[in-house]
Amino acid sequence: MSLPMISATFQGFRGDHEGISVATIADFFSTTESQNVELDKLGELVKIAGYVAKNSSAITTDTGGSAVSIAGLYFYRSISSGTIARRYVAVVDDGTNEYEIWHSTDGGATWSFLKDLGSGPVGNVPRFRQYGNTLYIAVGSGVPQSYDGSSVADTGGTQSPTPSLSASAVNGNPSGNYECILVSMIGKSRQIASVVSSQVALAGKKGTVTWTADGNGSVTGYEIYFTTGTGVPLYKAAYIDGRTTTSFTYDLVDTNLLQNRVLDEYGAAPASGSRMVGIHKQRVYWDRGDSAPDEW
Repeated sequence: MSLPMISATFQGFRGDHEGISVATIADFFSTTESQNVELDKLGELVKIAGYVAKNSSAITTDTGGSAVSIAGLYFYRSISSGTIARRYVAVVDDGTNEYEIWHSTDGGATWSFLKDLGSGPVGNVPRFRQYGNTLYIAVGSGVPQSYDGSSVADTGGTQSPTPSLSASAVNGNPSGNYECILVSMIGKSRQIASVVSSQVALAGKKGTVTWTADGNGSVTGYEIYFTTGTGVPLYKAAYIDGRTTTSFTYDLVDTNLLQNRVLDEYGAAPASGSRMVGIHKQRVYWDRGDSAPDEW
């Protein structure tokens, strides 16, 4: 009895060894069940695994529920009493008015809101540096943040109160265009210098300086620095005792002021939006910020 022979042509890939099954192209590239595939080292078609989302729901801003992109992601690790804590820290940006810090304590499965930095840093890429168990986050020209594994707070010192300089009606020694700054003191420790006052012409009149008392209750007094009548640099003029003292009368001759040490190392405030700082001949130079980035 003869049996009919039916032949069919198909195309497939075979491996390097006998016994490896044939995988037909139709199985992988049908119109209804196409898959991402590649040839493995044995010449067989295999599926590309792809990616699996860590969190089941996307992060949206705590304020307003806006969609965000992740501007920065950091893997935080701390050790305390032999116990290791691991966290993911994400800085998210909605591109409009929300720039927030979130963290995850379970490997990215769920996320918790920590802090809203507002619209100021929007569009900036954060920078991370960890020292010990503290993570520092720099966000453009905004206040740097510190993270301890559970919360975020502003870091760094508070800038000293901004002084206001004006000419009094009383005759005195100053003659020229003057500026001053204030440096809050905690004992012998200098805090961050204030913003430089507006320049004021003192034509044979005493200068009157006023400010608001530093809000830090540990402050014990202030150092005040003045320029000569030519405008720069700054020299120490006096020490003012007591946090609640908020005024000073300036009446130094320029030559007497020059006998005091120049303020080089005490950190005069940079221009708003500064990005760079340079040191030349024991002077500190800041760039002029976003408005004039090429000027010092």
